[in-house]
Amino acid sequence: VGSTVMVSDANGENFSNYAGKNGLPSKDVRKKIAISPTHPNYVYIVLLGKDFGCISGIFETTNGGEHWNEITGEENALFSPCASHCQCWYDLAMTVDPFNHRRLFLGGVTLWTWAEDTGWNSAANGNSDPSNYYYIHSDIHNIIFDPTKKGRVYVIGDGGVFRSTDADNLYPTWKHVSKNFNVTQFYAMGAGFYGNILGGTQDNGTQYISYDYNSKKSATHVFGGDGFYSEISSIKPKVLFCESQYGNME
Repeated sequence: VGSTVMVSDANGENFSNYAGKNGLPSKDVRKKIAISPTHPNYVYIVLLGKDFGCISGIFETTNGGEHWNEITGEENALFSPCASHCQCWYDLAMTVDPFNHRRLFLGGVTLWTWAEDTGWNSAANGNSDPSNYYYIHSDIHNIIFDPTKKGRVYVIGDGGVFRSTDADNLYPTWKHVSKNFNVTQFYAMGAGFYGNILGGTQDNGTQYISYDYNSKKSATHVFGGDGFYSEISSIKPKVLFCESQYGNME
């Protein structure tokens, strides 16, 4: 809550501020907490500092908060989940592997894993080529493990749902499993004379439905980035106008 970390007593009735105690800093604003489901004395906290969007440190306790150790400092060229523009004010997720209480999954713009013996490793990349089994769409908001199946985890973000069945590997592989899960956020849309539709979406570019070769649930990606206002020419219906972030237009 704000710059604090509130901890309750055993009955969950009385809370006290934990930030600034036992080695856990209090100066940073946004925080994300991850507790091991199998070893609850193991707790991890990520702190955001610069512009409230870049990681300033990640801390771990192995004894239920009696003492905190810093396992990672500020982001750098070799560890950058929030990217150079510090975007974790928007996307931030952290989860402990239920089958390994010393393994952490952290998502921001990109996905990373940490273990005591390996340190930080990039766990996916943004190359969406169909032959790339290591692809996860950027901007991650949740990471959910299957507690009954070792290695199975779901990553949820701006690109939908991705699943791994070998998440216990150092470099997991991923499959996009969003078919029939239609939750794309549209900012604006343009409609053509013949019923064709063009729409700009959050982090999924500009999507086009012509009905000639797709359907209401199957659009064609015509422009990348964040899509915004879009229009279809009423004079020449094959002429499309679309925008992306920073004022770009095609």
